[in-house]
Parts: sequence; structure tokens; C-alpha cells
Amino acid sequence: MDFQLLALLCISCIFKMLCIGFHIYRMIAKRKKFMNLLLLCYSEDFKSNKYRKITLAGFFLWPIPLAIRQSIALELFPVLYGVAGFLDILCIFIIVMQYCTFLEIAKNRFTALRYSLYTKLCKFDKLTDAHNDVINFTRLAHSMYSQTILIEICYLGYDFMVALYDSIQTIRIHHHTRWGVCTFIYSMACLLTIYTLCRACELAQNKVNH
Repeated sequence: MDFQLLALLCISCIFKMLCIGFHIYRMIAKRKKFMNLLLLCYSEDFKSNKYRKITLAGFFLWPIPLAIRQSIALELFPVLYGVAGFLDILCIFIIVMQYCTFLEIAKNRFTALRYSLYTKLCKFDKLTDAHNDVINFTRLAHSMYSQTILIEICYLGYDFMVALYDSIQTIRIHHHTRWGVCTFIYSMACLLTIYTLCRACELAQNKVNH
């Protein structure tokens, strides 16, 4: 492993710890606000939420390229490092999916309000109050996750570039095809997570604007 790549990986580990540590701090410092956010949700909001399925898929798909890559080095220290790295990135993935879940709840409620407006199931003043409630719900979720998500987006973008560089260097210089391909798949997973988050924000914003 060249020195440049080792330095990039060390920065990536620090970045990763910062993301998780900051989120834990936010959850402790803003626990009352987080509990209020959960109280505004119903069990049906989570059962029918598509990000629940994406989270479950991530639990099964994230380990595959990392486990295949780790099979190259089965010594104790590399295995422990690989397991710790998997748990770290899984924590970050879960945090992103939590925020996407709340955005999806808000989006579904805006859709229900629009349907009620078209079918005239409720009076206009009640729909206005309900619309303001959903906006307040979205603002509450945003206030809880915005700073954490900003750090995580920066981390995922950085980790994407580091993993892509690692995969290219591994294949080109060291000729470890399995490691390079699995690392490339990991980099694409980071990019896909960023896209999923941005798409959830875009869909929620479109519902607010319309």
C-alpha cells in the first residue's frame, strides 16, 4: 500500500468517526426534540415506508463486496479492521436512511393532503392547518439531521474518491483484481447512497412547493 493511499485511508477513518460521534452527540443533546419527532409519527408511517426496504437491502448488500475483499487477508488484524470498517459504514448508512424515512413520511402526508384537497374531503382551513403541521414536522426532522447529513455527504463523497483511487491503484500496480473490483463496487455504493439521499430531499421539496 503506497503512502498516499495510507494517508487518505487514515483521514477517511477520522472522518467516519467524526460523523458517528457527532450524530450520537446530537441525539443526546436534542433527545427531547427527537422524541417529539417520533411522537408525530404513526406505526403505519414506517410499515409502508420504502426506505425501510432500502435499509434492509443495505444490511444484506453492503457486506458482500467487503466480505469478498476481506477474504484475501484472513489474518486477525486485517479481519478485525474489516469488521470495524463494515460496522462504521453501516452506521452511516442507517443515519442517512433515518433522515430519508422522515422525508418520505412528510412526502406521503403532503400527497394525502393534496388528495383531500382535490376530493374536498376536508374543509380548506383544516387542510391549511394540516399542511402547516407537515411543514413543521419536516422542519423538525431537518433541524435534527441537517448538520449530521452535511458531514456525512462530505464523508461519502470523500470515501467514494478514496475507494475509487484505491481500486484503480490496486488493479494497475498490484494486480489484485478481486480487491480492486470489490473496492470499486464499494465506491459505487457510496455514490448510490448520496444519490438516494439527494433524491429523497428533492421529492420532499417538490411536494412542499406543489
